Amino acid sequence: MRPALRYCLLLCGLCVAACDSPGGVRQHDPMNPPEKLSDWGMLIKERGALKLARTSFVYQLDIPLFSDYAHKLRTLWMPLGTQASYSGDQVFEFPVGTIISKTFYYPIVDGHLVARAERVLDADVRELDTGEVLLIETRLLVRSQAGWVAVPYVWNEAQDEAYLDITGDLRNYSLVSPQGDILRANYLIPSRNQCANCHARRETGGIHPIGPKAWNLDVGHWLETGRLAAGQPILHHAAASEARRYLDVNCAHCHSEEGAGDTSGLFLEIAEMQAARLGVCKPPIAAGQGTGGHLYSIVPGSPDESILVYRMRANNPAEMMPELGRSLVHDAGLELIEAWVDGLPGSCEDDAGVWLAGWRAKSRTLVAAFN
Repeated sequence: MRPALRYCLLLCGLCVAACDSPGGVRQHDPMNPPEKLSDWGMLIKERGALKLARTSFVYQLDIPLFSDYAHKLRTLWMPLGTQASYSGDQVFEFPVGTIISKTFYYPIVDGHLVARAERVLDADVRELDTGEVLLIETRLLVRSQAGWVAVPYVWNEAQDEAYLDITGDLRNYSLVSPQGDILRANYLIPSRNQCANCHARRETGGIHPIGPKAWNLDVGHWLETGRLAAGQPILHHAAASEARRYLDVNCAHCHSEEGAGDTSGLFLEIAEMQAARLGVCKPPIAAGQGTGGHLYSIVPGSPDESILVYRMRANNPAEMMPELGRSLVHDAGLELIEAWVDGLPGSCEDDAGVWLAGWRAKSRTLVAAFN
């Protein structure tokens, strides 16, 4: 083959490769993923920073899921010319080819890992200074023709690459709280199967994202940047209290009609309005030893008598909720739910007739309180 022709063919091949990976993102079969996270092109460690692909962007959740105080860098990439869509309060629908990444890390201050609320990253952030953080793991959710696939990567000790790890791990970290206390976190890096425990949906099958819902995001920014098609009105975000939002994000992926916790009879989605399904004066169905000897999931005005609060306070794996994703108690979240339960009107009477009369008299107040 003549050198000039060989050169032309090589140049054409490079052009095709570039076209196949706009912005540096490269698509792979998620069921047979590459060993290195950098092979996806979504996130690359370079010169002391974790850098984003040009065509991906950072998004934030108004209420993030608690994970032993770990921070998260959340990014999204969708194929050129596609958009996500939404319907009311449901999780966004994303096009085939979408890649969602979530990188877990702890901030480092004066040489110590710190336990503090997630900081809000700017919408136009393009990199994360890795000299100030310890990278732990990056979880990918990839939308294939057959549905979503979880692809987990774990960062190495040198902090220069994350490698495929479908078996999971348990890491022990010492965190310094804002008050100076030392917190011992048994941080769980979930296996691919454990990812499905939270992300699985019974009715629709397969796994799905949890956080990207219209009421929990800056929808205006998504619309302005062309990443989201206008959808149905957001039904419950305006009136919902922060406590109800917290329960939806941290609990409702299991405690819903399609989640693994449906057998409990406790449903904590933000759209749920029935008092008994929310746990008010509801006896436990499948709590096992997690009741702490209490009679009802929620006792209005009495956090100390409520199973829901007891399980949020617990550290024993057989009692605590959520079952996965935390080993520490989320103090701010616990205080939020305690205050919400304490402010609920009514009481749990042994006589059903007395309770029913009280329910009818206070129904309007209760509906407002639940929101």
